[in-house]
Amino acid sequence: MEYINIVLGANIRKYRTMRRMTLADLAEVSGVSKSMLGQIERGDANPSISMIWKIANGLQVTFSTLITEASPSTGVIDKADVSVLRSDDGLLENIPFFPFNAQRNFEMYEIILQPGGYLDGDEHPPRTQEFIIVFDGALCMENGGESHVIRRDQAYQFLADSPHRYSNVGSEVTRFALVLFYPEASC
Repeated sequence: MEYINIVLGANIRKYRTMRRMTLADLAEVSGVSKSMLGQIERGDANPSISMIWKIANGLQVTFSTLITEASPSTGVIDKADVSVLRSDDGLLENIPFFPFNAQRNFEMYEIILQPGGYLDGDEHPPRTQEFIIVFDGALCMENGGESHVIRRDQAYQFLADSPHRYSNVGSEVTRFALVLFYPEASC
C-alpha cells in the first residue's frame, strides 16, 4: 500500500465527516461509486488523478488538500520528500510542492508531461485563477474554446472556473509550474 493512498484516504474521510456526508452522498456529488470511495478511504485503491479531482470537487476542497499532510509553514522542501502523483500511463507527474492551506489562498505544483501526455482540469470554484510558467518544452492549453501554446520561458494565466486541458503535443518533455489562486478560501 502506497503512503500517498493512506494520506488520501484519511483526508477524504476527514472532509467527508466534517461535511456530515455519507459515502453515498459523496458518490452522488462526485460521480465516483460508493464502493470505490470506500476502497480509497481504506487505502486499498490506487485512484487516477481525474478521480481524485472529482472527489475534491465533490467535497469542495482543493486537489492538494486531499493528497498531502499538513506541513510546517517555513522550511526547505526537497522534491524527494514530496509525494509524486503519476498517471496510469506514466505520461504525467504532478508534484504538489505547496498544497493549499487556510493561511494562503493558493497551491503550487510542478507538472511534468511526457510527449503525448495531458491533464484534464475540471472547473474550479468561481473566480479561481491559474498561473503557469513553462520551464521546458511547450504546453498546449485549451480553455474557454480557445487553444494557446506556451513555450519555454513564457507564462500564461486564465480564469479556471470552466473545464480545461494541459497537453504536451511536442516531442520533448514539458515541465511547468502551476499556481492555483482562490480569491476566497474553499476549505
